[in-house]
This record gives sequence, structure tokens and C-alpha cells, in this order.
Amino acid sequence: MKISDMYDIHRIIIDLEVALCIDGEDYGEKDFNVILEKIYSRIIRQYQLDLRNREVTDDALYIGKSRSAAVLFVENVSMIHARLCGYLQIVRFNKQVMIKPINMNYMGFSSTSFRSFLMAALDEDGMQNIQQAVNAIANRFGSINSCIEKKLIMLMLISYKMGLYEVVSSIAEIFYLGMKIR
Repeated sequence: MKISDMYDIHRIIIDLEVALCIDGEDYGEKDFNVILEKIYSRIIRQYQLDLRNREVTDDALYIGKSRSAAVLFVENVSMIHARLCGYLQIVRFNKQVMIKPINMNYMGFSSTSFRSFLMAALDEDGMQNIQQAVNAIANRFGSINSCIEKKLIMLMLISYKMGLYEVVSSIAEIFYLGMKIR
């Protein structure tokens, strides 16, 4: 057994879907805003945390009753994020990546524009400039066939809307490596 064997991307995706309250039926929905509303409702039920019109970084979440719920939510996601980063390092180490944007035809964007989006999403400064691209990707989400890349796009979009930018960055780098490594 190798350390690489401990980082199964399929398991990591499932765990992140559970933490973010993404249901399998969400992938069949064409309208991303409908998906987002359903997810927010599930988060309210599971964590007693209302993230509508706010991000996890909002100070108001960490005052009063919602504090423990917000901390629990962020801790759950951060543990899975650590495993996602471990997978990312394994991809760099092995130079083997199975997740490639070409598998979803770059969502109808050119490879150059999709790469530019991914590069901007790699760090905190660039994250402030990707709102328009995120909206364009959300609008095209329903047209992607079911695949592992679609799951990662969903996780990326939901994470962005919730302010989990470190998760967005890690997923963006996985896609970016999928464009570089053959």
C-alpha cells in the first residue's frame, strides 16, 4: 500500500457533497439557482445555519447562537479540504490526473478562456475577479453530461457562493493540472 492509495478522489467528492448538503438529484436540475436554494435549505436543516445572502466569513455568523453551527460547518469542510489538497499533491507527484476539463468540452468555453478562469481562481487576489465567470459557468451547468468533472464543477460553484474560496482554489488547480498533465 502507498500513501497515494489513501486519497481516492471519488470518496473525497462524496464526503464534500455530504458536508455541503449536495444531493444526487441536484445534478439533474438545469437551473443552478434552484439547486442553490435547495442546498441552502438542507444546510439550515442539518447545521441550523442560514447562508442565504452571506458567506461563511461573515462576522455575524460567529456571534450568538449561530457561532457553534458556523464553526462546525467550517471545520467539517476544512477536514475534507485537507484531503482534497492531499489528492492534489498526489496528482502532482504521480503526474497522473483523471480529471480533465476536455471531458466536459471546457463547458463550451475555449480552452484558453477556461484556463484563464482556473488561473484566476488559484489565489485569493484572483478570486475577487471571477464572479462573472462563475455566473457563466453556473448558467451552463445544466448542459454538462454527468461525469466526475460535473461533480467538481458543482462543488466549485457551491463553495464559491458560500465563500469557501480555498476549496474553489483546490478544485481549480485540479482542473488546471488536468489541462497540463497528459
